[in-house]
Amino acid sequence: MLTIEPLDAGRGFRLAGDLDLATVPSLTQALEPALQQPGDLLLDLADVGFIDSSGLRALIQTAMALRDQQSTGRLVLASPGPSVLRVLDLAGISRVDAIDIRL
Repeated sequence: MLTIEPLDAGRGFRLAGDLDLATVPSLTQALEPALQQPGDLLLDLADVGFIDSSGLRALIQTAMALRDQQSTGRLVLASPGPSVLRVLDLAGISRVDAIDIRL
């Protein structure tokens, strides 16, 4: 299960739960309108407990969509917990130029 809530301020979403094969479609659907707007998009990952390869792929695809906009937006991944951060590190997400990880 994944809960997706818009942030109170700024452009982004707060995620809570697991980001996996079962929940990626919900995330993709929620992000679609935001991808039509220019600039950075923030995802607060503080309450995400698990991410799998399909979740990683969704994050990378989102970042690429933002980068391809004329505004060269970035995907900002804020406050990932230790287990999620470990998966992001192992996958080399920090090497994707359109992704910014903020602890």
